[in-house]
Amino acid sequence: MDETIASLVFKLHVVNSAKYDMDGLFDKTRDDFEREIAEMPDSEKVELLEEGNEVDESFEEGGRWSNFRTRVFRHYFEGEFVYVSVSDEVPATEMQDGGDFMEPNIERVYPKKIETTVYTTEKPEPSEGNPKGKRK
Repeated sequence: MDETIASLVFKLHVVNSAKYDMDGLFDKTRDDFEREIAEMPDSEKVELLEEGNEVDESFEEGGRWSNFRTRVFRHYFEGEFVYVSVSDEVPATEMQDGGDFMEPNIERVYPKKIETTVYTTEKPEPSEGNPKGKRK
């Protein structure tokens, strides 16, 4: 896991602990929190990361029992926006809920704007301008 994401998960875990167990918070050292995070399954880390703003979500068809979902969350951390991609396997129907699915994949991603040209059978409106490459 990326060092920035590891630090973010640490912070989210401490803040979450403060919400639900303020008394127990002061009994723990940094090592205690780090040990808890090291033992934490990735699915619980995803629950912490879900507290960010979800900025993107996409699905890929998997198979009869499950599909693959990728979500991107944005967090403001240490003076900058950090984007975290979470890819996980989700049940194809409610009947597969609670099934044995793969652990989610967590990685840091960066936004990149990409412009695309789409060809349609409809003539563009004059306000849309001329596409690049058109002869005058």
